[in-house]
This record gives sequence, C-alpha cells and structure tokens, in this order.
Amino acid sequence: MSLATAVADLSWGWRTGVAKKAFSVKRFMREDWRLPPMTPEMIEYARTDAHYLLYIANCLASELHAKACGMF
Repeated sequence: MSLATAVADLSWGWRTGVAKKAFSVKRFMREDWRLPPMTPEMIEYARTDAHYLLYIANCLASELHAKACGMF
C-alpha cells in the first residue's frame, strides 16, 4: 500500500464523536485570538481543542503506521 493510499484512507478521526465534539464549536474559530485578554471560554476551548487534537493525531498516526505495515 502506498503512503498516499494510506493517508487517503484515514477516516477514523472523523468517524468518532471526539472529532465531532472538537470541531463543533465554530464560534471560537472566528474569534481574533491576537487580542488580549482571552476570555475564560476561549481558554477552555483552546485547552480542550489541544487535548482532543493530540489524541486524534496519535490515533491517526497509529492507524497510518498499521496500514503502511499491512496490518489493517
């Protein structure tokens, strides 16, 4: 399996509720993060966004490695 095929086939993150939760709050995506001070809601959004995205990245990397090794 080619790397391009393995990458194109990765859909695990989008099938999970974690990804849906991580990307469901669009209000904060439109905020100007350069302007201080950050609201408590913005801080919480940034914290949870980083938490979920790191988890998803690790899961996708594991799946990509497994697909590249022919284990899936």
